[in-house]
Amino acid sequence: GVDMKKKSLLLIILTAVFLVTSCGRKMTEERIGEIIGTDELKSEYYFASFVINTDELSEVTTFAKYIFVGTVEEYLKTEYSPESDDEIFTYYSVKVLENVKGELVQDRNIEVKKAGGITKNQDAFLLCVGDILPAVGGTYIFAAVMFESDGSIYCFGPNTVRQIENADDYKIDSTYISYVDAMKTVSDNVPAREWPMSRYDVLYKE
Repeated sequence: GVDMKKKSLLLIILTAVFLVTSCGRKMTEERIGEIIGTDELKSEYYFASFVINTDELSEVTTFAKYIFVGTVEEYLKTEYSPESDDEIFTYYSVKVLENVKGELVQDRNIEVKKAGGITKNQDAFLLCVGDILPAVGGTYIFAAVMFESDGSIYCFGPNTVRQIENADDYKIDSTYISYVDAMKTVSDNVPAREWPMSRYDVLYKE
């Protein structure tokens, strides 16, 4: 009877150790790429205010330096701000299908930085209320600015990335049409500013 007790105790300890190690194991980048933008992991939301009203598409399109249709080819990485746990950035490799505003290269993929992403403990996606994270393989319309500190193409909040359902015929997609229509109005509520040029701009010279 004593040996059985020892064995069962050993089994319990081993099971506990396995549970601890399996919980502590980090997801691979490939695995994050598979689940990002899906509902496989829960999403948590925070409120944020911006210099524009992101619910007004004409403000988003006036503010953006680039508006383009693109297909997400690959998830690249997640970056965490040292200042705040709420500041998470996700990087994607995107193929530009059409430049709607501005002129980004189409002969190679561009890197797009998106606000939001998987949390440090990898148990949820963290996003601003009303925002989405793109999924690999999906086609979206992007409204991007330049991230001041590193000059990257940056989609900062709600309505800066919206999914296009029918990628093969996106010009008749209601989301695409709504952005093109919004561009006809230059919003007076948007602070005037000159954005720096992206390294993916066709006119950019090193």
